[in-house]
Amino acid sequence: MKWLLENNVKKLIIKDIGRNPYNLAKQNNFEFFYAGDERIETFEILEKIKTSKLEKLTQEKLQVILDNHNDSFRNHSHPHTHTNKKSLIFI
Repeated sequence: MKWLLENNVKKLIIKDIGRNPYNLAKQNNFEFFYAGDERIETFEILEKIKTSKLEKLTQEKLQVILDNHNDSFRNHSHPHTHTNKKSLIFI
């Protein structure tokens, strides 16, 4: 998150996010966009950005994502690893 702030990134495209990164991003006025529930390729996200079809997340949808993330973590079926940093897209 520190790197994002230092490089003036203010928009995040997410499928999933934990509460702590979310809270830090929210405190720094980040905008959140939703990549969708299904698998999506980078070129598809870029096309959605170009055509303005990327969904801006509402507070309600963000809460659902946070709750699902926390439930997955509690049940030890954490759906992602924190080592694959190549899956991030910054705009």
